[in-house]
Amino acid sequence: MHRWFRYVLIHWPQLLVLPGMAAIGVTFLHEAAHALMALALGGSVSGLQIVPGNGVLGQVHTRLPPSAPWFGNALVTVAPYLMWAGLIAIVTAIALLPRQRLHPYLGSTLWLWGFVVPLGDIAWNLGSGDLYLRGPDGDLLVAIGLVLIAMTWTVGFPVQRSLYKEDGLGLGAYVAGSAVLGTLWLIVA
Repeated sequence: MHRWFRYVLIHWPQLLVLPGMAAIGVTFLHEAAHALMALALGGSVSGLQIVPGNGVLGQVHTRLPPSAPWFGNALVTVAPYLMWAGLIAIVTAIALLPRQRLHPYLGSTLWLWGFVVPLGDIAWNLGSGDLYLRGPDGDLLVAIGLVLIAMTWTVGFPVQRSLYKEDGLGLGAYVAGSAVLGTLWLIVA
């Protein structure tokens, strides 16, 4: 119980900002990635919504020029997931640095905002939102996505152990926490 208390205590700064950052900050980053990809492809952005409403957490309206590559719309669609995958890769690389010793609050910040939240945004949109496809193609996308999320979360165990050092969760606690998060995701999604 002491280990769980210490683990929660390390996260108190993030827990204070989690509701607002999750609702507004993550949505802003997600929608900004769509917009920036459209702009990078020579397109335009005509609207950006980052406050939940109208049945969505956020949305951006983009238009690509005829000169954009044939796969340009697909790139705009997956831009947030490329961003999140890159952030997860950076956090994983930091965790793998030899002899890295991070302040507990920095380690918890990297873990929560650079690994858990990005993976959560990907999971949230899998089978809905940007990543929604109807029919067998959608089912296949969800199946592949769930396998990739599970593989990434498995890699997350040694990442969090490295970031937290002696304050990291043991395997049993990580699996139990994963079950709780997975159950919450199934309820909310």
